[in-house]
Order: sequence, then structure tokens, then C-alpha cells
Amino acid sequence: MLLGENHISDVLHCSFMDGVSDKFATCSEDTTIRLWDSNDYSVYARCAVLAGGHPTCCNFTEEVVISGWSDGRIRSFRVDTCEGLWTIDNAHNNGVTSLCISHNFKFLATGGNSGDVRVWEIRSRELISHLKEHSSTVTKVE
Repeated sequence: MLLGENHISDVLHCSFMDGVSDKFATCSEDTTIRLWDSNDYSVYARCAVLAGGHPTCCNFTEEVVISGWSDGRIRSFRVDTCEGLWTIDNAHNNGVTSLCISHNFKFLATGGNSGDVRVWEIRSRELISHLKEHSSTVTKVE
């Protein structure tokens, strides 16, 4: 019987589900994203990939986790099974550093180490806007 669970490396990001105060996610250099229930601090989902960097940021809903990775990819997982749904390769050249989902769940904004901000249409996963206004890492998009 598992009594507790935690990451085995540095936690790089923590975020609560939008509008919900008892579910949050953590991204770690141990290559995992864990979804937690703060009522009992249990992990109810653990998403990972076998190769390809580590997660640096994420946002999630009841159904899907969307995450940015140090290898420059954006990856999406099902919450119930942690099965990979889709990947956007080469989203940012030097790693994805931040992301957020629009309130209508149609768009995704991402920031990168090179100062780029990019906006993606979630359904098609196509880049719809690319802004280069910063000279260094974008630490947060909202």
C-alpha cells in the first residue's frame, strides 16, 4: 500500500486548476508532472515521457494537461490515464518556459528562453501569432 508520494528532483512549477482550489499540478526535473488533490495531498495522476527533457510548466483542466518542456516541445496528456494526446515539436528553440490556456479553451500562449511569445490554436495545434518583444527568458504568460 502506497502511503505517500513525491518528486525525486527539483520542482520547477506549481499551478492550481483554474477556478478550483483543491487540485494542483507540479512539474519536476525528474521528468514527471503530478496532479495532486490538496484535500489529502494524494497524487491522482502522474504523467511522464521516457525521452525528451523535463517539464518546465503546465496548465490543466478536468480532462487534459498541457505542458511545456525543456526540449522545446508542448505535450498534452489525458488526466484520467496520462496517455499522451499530442505533441507540438519545436514550439520554442531553447525550451518552453511558461504557458497558459485561454479562458475559452481555444488558445494556448507560450513563452520561451529566447524571449519569444507564441499563440497556438489548440484544436489544430497551429501557430497563429509569434511575438518577439523580449530580449531574455519569458517567465510568465497570462
